[in-house]
Amino acid sequence: FFRTSLPSFLHLCMPAPPTCGPMRPLAIASHEAYYGGWDAGVPIRQAKHRGPWTTLAGLATAALCLVLLLCVRAGASTTTSLAGLVPFTSTVASQPMVTSANQASQPMSRVLRRRDALFLAPTATAAAFSLFRPKPVLAAPPPELQYSLSWITENVQSTDFDLENYGSMRDDEDRTGKFYKAIERRMKGKEGKLVVLDVGTGPFALLAIAAARAGAKKVYAIEATPEIAVQARKAIDEAGFSKVIEVLVGYSTEITLPEKVDLLVGEIIGSVASEESVYGTIRDAQARFMKEPSNPKSYIPQRVQTLVAPVSWPFHYMVAAEGREAAGLASGEGPIRLNCREETVALMADAQTLEDFAYSDPNLPQGHWEAPPLSFQVSGKRISENTRRYIDVLFGAGASVNEKDVASSVATGFSGMAMWPKLILDEEDADLVVDARGPGGAPQKSHWQTVLALMPDKPLPLRPGATIEVRGTPAPKSIRVHM
Repeated sequence: FFRTSLPSFLHLCMPAPPTCGPMRPLAIASHEAYYGGWDAGVPIRQAKHRGPWTTLAGLATAALCLVLLLCVRAGASTTTSLAGLVPFTSTVASQPMVTSANQASQPMSRVLRRRDALFLAPTATAAAFSLFRPKPVLAAPPPELQYSLSWITENVQSTDFDLENYGSMRDDEDRTGKFYKAIERRMKGKEGKLVVLDVGTGPFALLAIAAARAGAKKVYAIEATPEIAVQARKAIDEAGFSKVIEVLVGYSTEITLPEKVDLLVGEIIGSVASEESVYGTIRDAQARFMKEPSNPKSYIPQRVQTLVAPVSWPFHYMVAAEGREAAGLASGEGPIRLNCREETVALMADAQTLEDFAYSDPNLPQGHWEAPPLSFQVSGKRISENTRRYIDVLFGAGASVNEKDVASSVATGFSGMAMWPKLILDEEDADLVVDARGPGGAPQKSHWQTVLALMPDKPLPLRPGATIEVRGTPAPKSIRVHM
């Protein structure tokens, strides 16, 4: 219903897209952006009319035109010269002009005939008006617009996965397949020598079994939920690795291992990378479990990032008009979580890195930390691509001119900041990178979600070149995005 009702809703609620004239001025974080139509880089200019001067300019113009028209009507030769009044020159001004046999030739610069008057009239009018016309004045800088959103993250203790969630993780071929490859390559040539720790093994014990198959001497598989741990043991028995893999029940921060491990594997990454308490889990593992805690080769993945980008989202119009719950969204607060395959989430600028941390970093954050400020410029190329996408997704191949205009307006409407995770399983192997979204932020299948923090109350029109600055403050239990 949400998708099928949107095109009709957009027709009802959206104004026609402006083709000229000022759009809403926007300044974010001290970066002024002026809009004077669709010409990139052209600031708004407003003419401040000076009443008396405008009237005088009009009278002067009318008088000049009257003189010229009288000359035309009379049709007589005159020795009047327009030199000094009209900024007009001609390459043939000094040549003689041929007249009738009874009339002597006169220099063209000294003779004003009917055709000359008609030719000079527009130039003379423009010249006169240029002396008095009002000067365009740059518009005053618009006020800054700032937005902020905070929400509670899904930490380990509050995350409740069911079998369907675990099944989507298992069936995420890009994620699971690349983890298998990373484990095999890391353990190649070391069969029977390495002790492995799998944090958050899940009901299928996928990574623990992969490590055992790759030749691990011993695997410790930690699972916090007792019911899930029972299913993990069953999966391990069925795979034939019950003598190699030992399942331990509880949170890793509360468990003691009988020995140090060579390799930690574990996908405990949220849709915003740090929201499942990965910092605390890895810090504790560094201190108590790892033989070489500062060695990047001791971890899979080695590095994790959260990417962020400004986006347009057409359903934001429905949310603004009807409210989140009325529009079909489960939660009335915090960000919206969307399938990474959702084609209507369209990036307005290239994604940048909000969060970036290595498992081997001895200085992983312990509380709130300030992400570096990020600056985005709305891309005209992306706006054009998004317009074509919205035409296809919302209206189809037979879209009318009006529907194409609606799609264009939707593509320029800024809804908020979208975030998703990226895992670098091995920094020396470029093909072992798992990105929840596709190249350039394109939609693709993933068990992770795109986290969309809606910033303005309703989509905010932005033109190509507009600047957005963002600061993020991730923490163990909350995240704040300020722009």
